[in-house]
Amino acid sequence: MKKILLFVLVLMLAFTLKGNESSNDRNEYNIHDVEFYIGHIHKNAFDIPEFTNLSEHDWVKIDFLRKHGILDEGKYWIRVKLQNNIDPKNYVFINSVKNNLAVYYGEKIFPKNAIEENLNKLIAPGNFEGKVFPIGYKNGIISTLDYIYFSFDMTKDTAIFKFFPIVIGGKSSITNFIRERELSKKRTNFGFIFIGSFLIVASIVSLIIFFVTIKKLNIVLLLFSLLMGTAGIFYWLLSPLSLIFSDFTHTRMLTLLVNYHLIWFFFGLLISSFLKRRILLLMPIIMFTSLIFFFIPMNFMFYTKFFILAILLIFHLAILYFLKKDEDILYRSKSLFFIASLVNLFYIIFSVFVRTPSIELYLAPIGVGMLFWVFAFGNLLLKQYNTTINELHSQKIKNLELTETNLQSQLSILKKQLDPHFLFNSLGTLVALVETDQDTAVNYIQEFSQVYRYILDTQDLDFVTLGSELKFCNAYTYLIKMRFSDSIEMNYEIKPEYESFFVPPLSIQMLIENAIKHNIATPERKLIINFKVDKNQLVVSNNMQVKKQATITSKMGLKNLNQRLYLLKKLNIVVSETDNQFIVKLPLIREIS
Repeated sequence: MKKILLFVLVLMLAFTLKGNESSNDRNEYNIHDVEFYIGHIHKNAFDIPEFTNLSEHDWVKIDFLRKHGILDEGKYWIRVKLQNNIDPKNYVFINSVKNNLAVYYGEKIFPKNAIEENLNKLIAPGNFEGKVFPIGYKNGIISTLDYIYFSFDMTKDTAIFKFFPIVIGGKSSITNFIRERELSKKRTNFGFIFIGSFLIVASIVSLIIFFVTIKKLNIVLLLFSLLMGTAGIFYWLLSPLSLIFSDFTHTRMLTLLVNYHLIWFFFGLLISSFLKRRILLLMPIIMFTSLIFFFIPMNFMFYTKFFILAILLIFHLAILYFLKKDEDILYRSKSLFFIASLVNLFYIIFSVFVRTPSIELYLAPIGVGMLFWVFAFGNLLLKQYNTTINELHSQKIKNLELTETNLQSQLSILKKQLDPHFLFNSLGTLVALVETDQDTAVNYIQEFSQVYRYILDTQDLDFVTLGSELKFCNAYTYLIKMRFSDSIEMNYEIKPEYESFFVPPLSIQMLIENAIKHNIATPERKLIINFKVDKNQLVVSNNMQVKKQATITSKMGLKNLNQRLYLLKKLNIVVSETDNQFIVKLPLIREIS
């Protein structure tokens, strides 16, 4: 807050200091204060008009021109007599630079180069009219000529009074004059300041969001921030705020036009990135390269702005086409993007077909149109934020469900570890072996220990490799076969390349146990369990020999396995039956990270 107050005080102080600068060296010339000459004036080898060939009677006042009705199309000259208190090293302000304006003070002092020539041809009515340029020196020596000469082309559309006032004075006094002139347009300037400030705020907020979420690196958000910032600075340059830090000079005008092109450059990058259409990159490339035209002397530079507007027209039509074609879920709010595009399209079309568009109309797509784009993207970002919050909330619930399921699964595994029937049967088999075959009993104990070691090692894991699960099942199968002798047959058709895939721990053991629990297994009616891989699925099948007095079960084993798999990887097991086969397909997971 203190920094904001300090900034406001600095602005007020800057206004006060500039406002208190002396303006006694400033003289304003209106249409009745100057003299006119109609026709061409001969130029010497250095392209300097030879005014000395004219007599004083050749120069007349505006009243004479009006009285004789000779205000007509052609080449007009104006001369302004310098006052005694005017230092020729000062500056000149003229209210209009249209119609091939040229200014001479001993030599040509405006325009001096091809860039200024091109800028003159591009400048539209409105805030771009005024022009400040130095009277300057000649060969390092201050000239003492009495007159400054202006030439321009009179047409039927030229309002001659728009060239006035012509103001000559010191740099600070000229700046004060322009500031007073700009501030008198309260309505227009308030609009420029408001739009510029709004866009700057939108840029800062977007940039903050971008850096907060930089891990995801949303390039659309970054381009949106750059676009809003560039557009906001552009409107601040149009407003009197810019006069605090810079003068109304040729450099400022060039900065405005470069900034104007950068706005459409960032806009093109943003839309092409947002709509994921590379063909839309043509527009920002054309806008960026068109800056070269300012450095090339061309007689048709005046029409460059219509070329730019035509490019923008085609670009916005393409935006509307791709918006309509794309059915992405993000465009649940794309009606706002349609409106923003149509607003820009309206102003662009109007500017193309209006013969002399005002600067406000020419810049409307950047101001009014950009405001609609701010609302459209703001609405989209808000929806994305709500979606993200909902997804986080949903993920939190799923994590809680997963935690609960894992606890239930661990409890189920613990119960199986302590299953008295399994322990009783296993120990009973062990006692029988110890009495009859001690060597086999030793092997049995080793396999028994491997089974329980694997259970203890994997009880906290979500996934294990298929290879380790099969190795565990070999030990488990050994214990089963010692109980059931040749009543159970297991066939494995699994290639080694699939052993690096992942499955939930004890999942295959659970399927084996499920088959034994529900089916008859005798030497005469063998239970045959087959294992194979098909389309990245472990297919476990057994022949159906359902017990007449089947064990009452809730099938929690299969349900628990399916639930764990879905919550962890959004996958499901597939259970099916035929007349003589019971089949379970367990998805194999390539990566678990």
